[in-house]
Amino acid sequence: MVITRNSYGALCLNTPDVLFADIDFEDPGPSARLYGWSILSMVMVAIAIGIWRGSILIPVILIIPAVLIGQGIAIRVQRSLWARGGGPELRAQQRLDAFLQSNPDWRISKYSTPGGLRLLALHRTFTPNEPAVQACFDALGADSIYALMCKQQSCFRARLTPKPWRIGIHFHMRPRPGVWPVKPEHLEGRRRWIREYEHASLAYAACRYVGEAGEGAIDEKADEVRKLHDRLCKAREGLAIA
Repeated sequence: MVITRNSYGALCLNTPDVLFADIDFEDPGPSARLYGWSILSMVMVAIAIGIWRGSILIPVILIIPAVLIGQGIAIRVQRSLWARGGGPELRAQQRLDAFLQSNPDWRISKYSTPGGLRLLALHRTFTPNEPAVQACFDALGADSIYALMCKQQSCFRARLTPKPWRIGIHFHMRPRPGVWPVKPEHLEGRRRWIREYEHASLAYAACRYVGEAGEGAIDEKADEVRKLHDRLCKAREGLAIA
């Protein structure tokens, strides 16, 4: 188990065999079909206005507004459909409930993050490339980039400290990308950035503990990682998450 600092300055827990999964609540946006029908409908309206007014120029003038209006309609329709289905948070919870029902030997510690959920498997350890891990990621809708990184780096990762831009730090840690060894002339600037970042981080948590789900027994090693994770993330301190 190793703690590293990522490219934008946050600390990350890296573990070879304790499974973390990140699930984003991001709305995927309208489908290409919905976009197409909405935009085509507005373009047809523009053409109809041109025919009604007997002008070829009117549809040409209205084509860009028609496309923009069509895009706006598609986004509103998609949001309405998501809201009717309970939104992305409810869908994520339903996927988790269905997964645990199909895998009653699992036990998961659940955390809320600014943009979704973080899940930590407590019932046993895993290797990142075993089929059960990919099956879990697929069933839960885990972030695809995170899943790929787990395979490529042969470890699971969890961010322990806030993202800088969420706590008022809008300039990057230097040098970028900041891989070691950092040249001596850049070290003091890097240390200064880290001091400011760590001071600003004091009032924030990286995630918030929600609870446990599943009926599986707790693995001792996974539980030790959970305790370290929760302490370093300040997951149980009631702080704002960032």
